[in-house]
Amino acid sequence: RLVHEWFEAQAAKTPDAIALVQDEASLTYAELNAQANRLAHYLRSLGVQPDDRVGLCVERSPGMVVGLLAVLKAGGAYVPLDPGYPADRLAYMLEDSAPVAVLTQQSLQTLLAWPAGIPVLTLDADRAPWQDAPADDPVRGTLSPHHLAYVIYTSGSTGQPKGVMVEHRGLQNLIHWYRGAAQLTERDRMLVATSHSFDLTQRVIHGPLVSGARLVLCGARFDPHTAVSLIERQRVTVVNLTPSTLHALLDSRHGGELRSLERVLLGGEPIVPARLLELPEPRPDFINNYGPTEYSATAAFFPVPRDLDRYQGRSVPLGRPIPNTRIYILDARGEPTPIGVAGELHLAGVGVARGYL
Repeated sequence: RLVHEWFEAQAAKTPDAIALVQDEASLTYAELNAQANRLAHYLRSLGVQPDDRVGLCVERSPGMVVGLLAVLKAGGAYVPLDPGYPADRLAYMLEDSAPVAVLTQQSLQTLLAWPAGIPVLTLDADRAPWQDAPADDPVRGTLSPHHLAYVIYTSGSTGQPKGVMVEHRGLQNLIHWYRGAAQLTERDRMLVATSHSFDLTQRVIHGPLVSGARLVLCGARFDPHTAVSLIERQRVTVVNLTPSTLHALLDSRHGGELRSLERVLLGGEPIVPARLLELPEPRPDFINNYGPTEYSATAAFFPVPRDLDRYQGRSVPLGRPIPNTRIYILDARGEPTPIGVAGELHLAGVGVARGYL
């Protein structure tokens, strides 16, 4: 199954379970699936085809999740556009990705000069044209694992940002591994605190939704004090963050607010073991995961032993490859280095992105 088809099966299995919550708003699996289906049918009516890109310029909200699923259901590939980015960066990403449509919100309609001639759909409009579209799952006969799932732009630290084209097979493999590594079940609640333009966020959203778990969305602007209260109030069991974001949560505690956490997945930066020791006993399980955007976000993972003292003053390993992944350490000539000799990391397998747009 493609990831959105896996979600559809989960929605049929647990239609009345809460799929996501933000503040006082919530959607059941049936409601989320129906909303995404209506929008997907409408996108199909606009001519969205496999490998077509659809821009998604939204803040963190239920509409963000509806939009992600709808684009996949329609057969297209979503392009996350974080409205918090500088306007010139957003304008470049919009021009470079050449979307066939853009999904946004009423408050962001004047954020950019949208490309002429393409539909700009407002997800939170009072009367949206897709509200009367069918609520059943759309049929996507021509969509395959080799079609695009999403395009995420790099930071641009070495020049202009580059759009990484991730195919469904890479996303499929990632979510199959992630669901098992994070031990996600229907009783779990996952915090969503990172931008949808961050590759880490793709597994944070799709992993729980194919597992029957609940997404707990932080507000449009991340505030660590508010996030700590949210974790306690919603009894969040799983978080997947950068270490620096976890440090911000630790610094914002007043007591034992993080006691509900059972699993903490970290990536994007080196782990600082001393900071993990600050979490109250019994501490959650920690997993270090590594991977660039160009490898569907994760290539290797390492379950961190509970004896954290052994890593004081040492690096926490990146671990071993996730399934269907190969990792080589090569020298400047492309030859494997002996054990203990430094080299350059090379990744192979189904997670390798198609390339830069």
